Amino acid sequence: FRQTERLAMIDGLTGVFNRRYMDIMLKKEFNRCDRYGKSLSVCILDIDDFKNINDTRGHQFGDEVLRALSALVKDTIREEDVVCRYGGEEFLVILPETDADGARALAERAHAALKDSPLFRKSGVTFSAGVATYPAAAGDVSVERGAQMAIGGGCHDCHTPGYGESGGKV
Repeated sequence: FRQTERLAMIDGLTGVFNRRYMDIMLKKEFNRCDRYGKSLSVCILDIDDFKNINDTRGHQFGDEVLRALSALVKDTIREEDVVCRYGGEEFLVILPETDADGARALAERAHAALKDSPLFRKSGVTFSAGVATYPAAAGDVSVERGAQMAIGGGCHDCHTPGYGESGGKV
C-alpha cells in the first residue's frame, strides 16, 4: 500500500513530486507558517520555449530536458525543500522557512548549475524563474500565482532567470 501511495505522488517521467503532492505540501506549509509565524517561499522554474523544443527536436529530447532540469534542481535544493512538477514544463520548489532573498538565491544557484551543464549549454535550453513569499505584502493573490506573475514580468533575457515577488495565500 505504501508503494502505491508513493507512486501516486511521484511524476513518472522526472521522479519528482507531482501536482497532487504539491497541493498537500503547500497546505501543510501554510498551516505551519500561520501557527509558528514562519515564512514560506516558492520558486517556479519554467523552461523557455518548451513547445518549440518538442516541435523542433522531438519529444524524446524534450523528455530528456525535463529529466535533466528536475535532477539539476534536486541537486540544488536543501533536504527540507520540495521540488514538484507543477505543469508540463514548470517546476515549483517549496522552500520552508525561506524569505524572498533565499528563494532568489535558489533560482540563481539553479541558473548557475544550468550554465555548467553540458546538455543545457550545448542545446541553448534556458528557463525563467519567479519567486513568491508568504507572508509578504498581504494580498489576494496566491503564492503560486504570484510566482507565475513574477515569471511573466521578470525575464527579459532568456539566459537569465527573471525574478519578482508577490505575497498572499492559496
